[in-house]
Order: sequence, then structure tokens, then C-alpha cells
Amino acid sequence: MRRGQIGKLREVGAAFYAKHDAAPTNPFLAALAARGAEVIIEVWPDNWQAFDLFRLCQTQWNVGIGGRCGLRYEALYPLLDRAAKSPEQWDELFSDVRVMEYAALSQMAEDAADG
Repeated sequence: MRRGQIGKLREVGAAFYAKHDAAPTNPFLAALAARGAEVIIEVWPDNWQAFDLFRLCQTQWNVGIGGRCGLRYEALYPLLDRAAKSPEQWDELFSDVRVMEYAALSQMAEDAADG
């Protein structure tokens, strides 16, 4: 995985599922939100394909007694099969989606704890 993109993938995954009334954790974005500015999360071009796959799976969550607990990978696999041009790209995209999945789950758990 490309090391510089992991943080951006986490930010995008969390932002996609953050409560809109919650202040962003990034201090700069929080300052913009406090001033009433629209908060925009940048998706790097190298992350766009993985983000699009993650977005397409937004209705494909496994739900347990405590809420969402992970994506249904059987719904993701066919999308990966069509998107990836090689086995290496398939692995890379799957890894990137999982980074966003974990960030989204953490964000949802944090939002639920805040009430």
C-alpha cells in the first residue's frame, strides 16, 4: 500500500459516515465548520477508485446487536473483480476499502458514544 495515502483513506472513510452536526477532528476543518463554511473532504485521485467502491457498498453492512460490524465482502468482491485490472490491483483496492471500512466503523462507534 502507498504509505502516504493511508491517512487520507481513513479521513475519507470516517468523513463519509460522520454525523453532519459533529465537528471535524481535524483542527483546520473544525475551524472552518465553526465559521459556517461547508466542510469538504478531499479524495486524492489515487484513492478515487477505492472510494467509489466503498461508496457503492454503503448499503452492504453486516449488522449485529451492537450495530454495523463490517462490510459484506461477498457484495464487494464482484465490484472488485470488475474494477481491478490485475490481481495486484485487486489486492490494493481491497486493502484500501478495508482501511476506509475500519475508519467508518470507528467514526460510527464514536458518534454513537457521543449520543
